[in-house]
Order: sequence, then structure tokens, then C-alpha cells
Amino acid sequence: MKEWAGMVSIIHNPTGLFIWPAFSTSEDDDIGAVGWLTGRKPPLMHAWDIAAGIHRSWIDLGKTTLWGGYTQDHNGIGGFTRNSGSPSRAVWDGKLDAFNPETRSGQFIPGIDVPSEVTGSLTTKWYVALDQAIDSSAMDLYVAFQHIEPEIDLVSRFDGDGVFSQNGKLGKVPVSLTDFDVFWTGARIQF
Repeated sequence: MKEWAGMVSIIHNPTGLFIWPAFSTSEDDDIGAVGWLTGRKPPLMHAWDIAAGIHRSWIDLGKTTLWGGYTQDHNGIGGFTRNSGSPSRAVWDGKLDAFNPETRSGQFIPGIDVPSEVTGSLTTKWYVALDQAIDSSAMDLYVAFQHIEPEIDLVSRFDGDGVFSQNGKLGKVPVSLTDFDVFWTGARIQF
């Protein structure tokens, strides 16, 4: 496995303004895994993230941090398949791969009625968050919101009638994923 990651954090102390860019890449070619339908190795994963915000004291409780950011993750899922000898199951390190092609009890990926292989993916996310430190109790109160937009590329093999066939022609499987939002809040005490 070849991985590379880089990040830097810069803060302007007088104003509390900060920026945090990050980038990572990963190539999973050391274990010889290949897609059970394509015979290809997993795609190169690369992701980047940028966040910016402000960290300063506005009230006597402690410092307040307000920030937001944007992330893109290319091929963060997919390629984690190995032919287990059966066209209806894909196994990774002895575990059933959640994305390919069965998930549980003989079911395919929900909403996809043919055995499929993930050949690419894109996840886009934007987020905002607020953290309030309470210095007297070594506690932080926080609230965060994320909006996530997933995309996935699937392929399968089809015969002339559009039915799955292990020896059929490789073709794209139409899939539509729903964007979703995540909201959470909580507290953290350090001791």
C-alpha cells in the first residue's frame, strides 16, 4: 500500500483566524486484490479538505471556535473485492464486502438487483461547526452540521437481454444515491 498525506494548519494569533488544508492519496496494490468482474486493481484514492474559521474569546467562559469547510473524496470506496470462487460473493479479508455484490442474507446492494462491482466513487461534503470552551470545568460544548453528496460507479456483466451473466458484456449499472445531512451536538470533558 502506498499512501501519502499532507496537511498544514495556520492561525493568526491576534485575530484567531485560521485555515487548515489537507490532501491524501492511497494506492492499494500490495495485496494483489482485483475486482471480481473487471479484473482490475482498486482505483487510486485521493481526497482533499479545506477548513477555515476563527478561534478567540468573546465571552468569559473560554475560547469559541467557529469554522466551516469543504471536502472531496475520490474513490474512497470501491475496489475492495476479491473473487472468492463464487460470482455471487465478493470477499475482502474473510468478510463480506458491504458494497459488492451481496450485503447480507443473499441480498444485493439495496436498490440494485444485479451483482455489481464498485469501480469509482465521489463523496462531496461541506460542513459548519461551533465549539465553546468552558475553562472552569475543562469542558467543551459543540454543535456541527454536515451536508454529504455521495456518487458511486457500478458495473456488472449482462447478456444480450440485459440479464446478469458471468461471461456477459461489462456495462454500467444505473444508480442514484440520496444526499443526506448530519447534525450532532454534545459535550466533552477532559480529565
